[in-house]
Amino acid sequence: MKDIIDWKQKPFMCRFVSFYITYLIICLLIIGNAMARYMIEVSHPSDKLQCLRSVAVLLTSGSHFITNADWGCLDGNHKAWFIMEAGTKEEAMLVVPPEYRRNTVVSQLNKFKLSEVEEMLKHHTP
Repeated sequence: MKDIIDWKQKPFMCRFVSFYITYLIICLLIIGNAMARYMIEVSHPSDKLQCLRSVAVLLTSGSHFITNADWGCLDGNHKAWFIMEAGTKEEAMLVVPPEYRRNTVVSQLNKFKLSEVEEMLKHHTP
């Protein structure tokens, strides 16, 4: 019985199938490992020229997260904020261009339920 696809004549199809299988494996690994949410705060200089240069560099970084960041510059707070999921703080930091990493704060986000807070208070009340 002849194969439906002649793999020797379809090298593109071989690469596509290989890529698709790799993509599925990566997706399964990500789903299997719960990702944490992080807020990334990137500070930059307040000097007008340096501010505009920083915004341009960050917007052209190629990161979907940074290009959709919220900015505080027009209110005098020269920072960009965005939220993303990552495995670790270090992984989240890798999204930020190297020259801005020393002025970046990465904070893991979490949610509380009132019952959890009440339980924690019981253990911290003198």
